[in-house]
Amino acid sequence: MIYLVTNIIEFKFKEIIKWSVANQSTSISIVSALVAVISAFYAFLQARISKKSYNLQVAIYNEGQSKFEINDIKDSFMINKNGSNKIYYLFNIMVSNLSDKSTSIQKAELCITYDNNKTYKNILSNNEKLLFTEFKKIELPLNIDSHKSHIGWMIFSIPKEIYDAININTYHIELTDVNGLNYRKEEIFIRKKAVNYEVK
Repeated sequence: MIYLVTNIIEFKFKEIIKWSVANQSTSISIVSALVAVISAFYAFLQARISKKSYNLQVAIYNEGQSKFEINDIKDSFMINKNGSNKIYYLFNIMVSNLSDKSTSIQKAELCITYDNNKTYKNILSNNEKLLFTEFKKIELPLNIDSHKSHIGWMIFSIPKEIYDAININTYHIELTDVNGLNYRKEEIFIRKKAVNYEVK
C-alpha cells in the first residue's frame, strides 16, 4: 500500500514538473513574441522618423537650389524688313526666380523647329541692343534676386535666306542659368510685321 501511494505521489510530482516546464516554455514563447513585436514596431517607427527626416532635408536642400521659369511670353512678333538680310524675332517675357538664392541667366536661345523634326538655334546676343531702342530689352547676364521677376524684350535674328528656306512648325525660348539649369517655353503663334514692302 505504501509502495502504491509512493508511486502515485512520484507520478503526480513528475506531472507537476512537466506542467511547470511546459507552462514555463509557453511563457517564454509569449515573452519572446512580445519582444519581437515591440522590436518590429520600434524599427517601423525609426524607419518612419528617418524617412521624414530625409524628406525634410531634401526639401530644405531643394529650397536652396536654383530654380527659375519663364512665367509668360506676353507678346511676340517677327519683323521682315524689305532690303534687310535678317529676320528679327522679338519676345516680351517674364522670368521669375523661384528659389531662395539669387541666380543669373547666362544664355538665351531661340529654338526653331522646322520640317517636323529639325531644329535651328540662335543665341541671344547683346549686339542687337542698339536696335529697337523703344523696347526695354533684356541683356545677358541677367541677374535676378530670390523670389523676384524680370520683364523685358529678347531680340533674336536669323539670316533671311534660312527663314525663306525652311517650313517653321513652332518656336521655343530656352534659358540657361549660371548653374547650368535649363527652362524651355513654347510659343506657337508669332505675329508677323512686314516693313517697307509695297502693297500691290
